[in-house]
Amino acid sequence: DEIEKRNTVAKRYNDAFAVSNRIVAPRLIEGALSSWAQYTLQVEDRAKFQAALKAAGVPTAVYYPIPLSKQKAYAHYPSAPTPVSENLSGRVVSLPMHPYLQPKDQDRVIAAALASVTS
Repeated sequence: DEIEKRNTVAKRYNDAFAVSNRIVAPRLIEGALSSWAQYTLQVEDRAKFQAALKAAGVPTAVYYPIPLSKQKAYAHYPSAPTPVSENLSGRVVSLPMHPYLQPKDQDRVIAAALASVTS
């Protein structure tokens, strides 16, 4: 039941962010189902995006700011260049996501996110 509700929230977010060419929303392969532990976007200017959402009273989080290949615990392992991970680690940001996120709260998150990339 909770996974179904999370997927409903994620679909609503995805539909709303599809109109923006400055927000990259997560995509699932056809037939896949996600538990949506996080709902993570890609944006060009994460600091500006987070500041705008904070000003609008919308919390955000960055769960993985350092690519695995750059983490101290892995420093002694040989690593090939990881340009995609390095790029994404500076651009990803997560929005509120839980199965009980009401439509009015989703609307507030969506409006703040879209406004932050158009200003």
